[in-house]
Amino acid sequence: MLFNPTMRTGFMDISSRAMINLSQDMLSNDPYNTYVVNRVSVPMSIPSNRGKGIASRLFTEVCAEADRQGITLMLIISPDGSPGSLTREQLTAWYQRLGFHPDEEHPGWWIRLPRTD
Repeated sequence: MLFNPTMRTGFMDISSRAMINLSQDMLSNDPYNTYVVNRVSVPMSIPSNRGKGIASRLFTEVCAEADRQGITLMLIISPDGSPGSLTREQLTAWYQRLGFHPDEEHPGWWIRLPRTD
């Protein structure tokens, strides 16, 4: 199971080509079942994997599972600056395509509510 409320963490990995690390939001008393996206990465040790849509496919699966389980996802857009990584503008566009938008209640945070369609 991707989102396990007893473990308070979630993690997915496809053949070590892309990773998404999540943690359950335990600090706020909001009514949502919320997970924070801590890291999305394609390891630099395999540069040929970058730019192939591997992280996009993986994150699409994470979003679909979040939708099935009624989970809200939150993140802060923060480029890591490593060679070949996306710029802030590229990351912003990428997260928007995945359904994230600025969270009006938490400046600096982006949120994706579960879809029910």
